[in-house]
Amino acid sequence: MNMPTKYTVAIHGTGKRGKVHAETFRKDARFEVVAICGRDRERLDAAALLAGDPEKYQDPAEMLRETKPDVFCFCTPPSVRLLLIRLDPRHRGTSALSWWATRELRKLPAKRCGFQIRNSEA
Repeated sequence: MNMPTKYTVAIHGTGKRGKVHAETFRKDARFEVVAICGRDRERLDAAALLAGDPEKYQDPAEMLRETKPDVFCFCTPPSVRLLLIRLDPRHRGTSALSWWATRELRKLPAKRCGFQIRNSEA
């Protein structure tokens, strides 16, 4: 399997943490931020500048459909994270989820998650 030399990244969330992630991904040569998403237009514009001015979205489902990123980074309150994980079917049951997300999702019954998490500690 050929691994890309540069991973494409889509970010959802434009608050303090989202801005830190946007700038960090932009500064790392292994990644290219191709899209960023947020509800507040001013914060979205500010985060997009930190990310290298990628495409901007206000709908995360549309962003994922159109950009098909290698990495989906979401910097959101815990109450919406499971919904965001469900948006990207390529990441269901794979190690692409962060350690935290994998750990937290293992606590939920598989029926509630809509998918299963492999037993692998990262």
